[in-house]
Amino acid sequence: MVASKWLQGHREEVVNAWLSKVAATYPSHMAKFLLSERDQFRNPAGFALKQNLPKLFDDILEGADPKALRIHLDPVVRLRAVQEFAPSEAVGFVFFLKEAVREACPGWNEDESVVAFLNRIDGAALEAFNSYSECREKIFSIKVDESKRKLFILEKIYGTLEASASSDREFKAGARGDMPREE
Repeated sequence: MVASKWLQGHREEVVNAWLSKVAATYPSHMAKFLLSERDQFRNPAGFALKQNLPKLFDDILEGADPKALRIHLDPVVRLRAVQEFAPSEAVGFVFFLKEAVREACPGWNEDESVVAFLNRIDGAALEAFNSYSECREKIFSIKVDESKRKLFILEKIYGTLEASASSDREFKAGARGDMPREE
C-alpha cells in the first residue's frame, strides 16, 4: 500500500485542502467563519466539518466499509440537508477529497492502490447520498406531521367555534321565542 503510506504522510495537507474546498461551498463570509471560529456552540457547522472530515479521510484511507463511514458522514450530511443544499451540493463535498489529494500532492502517481483509494471515495459519496435522502425524508415527515397537527388544532377550534356559534344562535332564537316548541 504505497499510496496509503504516501497519503498518510500528506494527511494534514490533504485534509486542510479538503476542508477549505468544503467551506468554499458556503458564502464567503460564512466560509471564513467556518474555518476560523473554534467554539462548537457558535460554529456547529465548522465544528462538525473539522471533527469529521479528518476521521472520514482516515476511514476511507483504511478501506472501511461504506456503511461504517456513516459515523463521520452523517453529521456533515445532516447539517447540509437542513441547510437546503441541493442534493448534489450536499453530498458533493465527498468528491472534493479527490481534488484536495491531487492539488495538495501534485507529484503522486495513480497506481492501483491510488485508484482503489479513489474508488473508496466514490463509495463514500454514494453512502453520503443515502444518508442525505434519509435526512430529507425525515425532514419532510416532520413537516407533514406538523401540518397534520396544525390542521387538527384548527379543526378542533373551528368545530368548537361553530358549535358555540350554533348554541348562541339557538339561545338567542329561544329568547326571542323563535324556537319551535317540542310538544
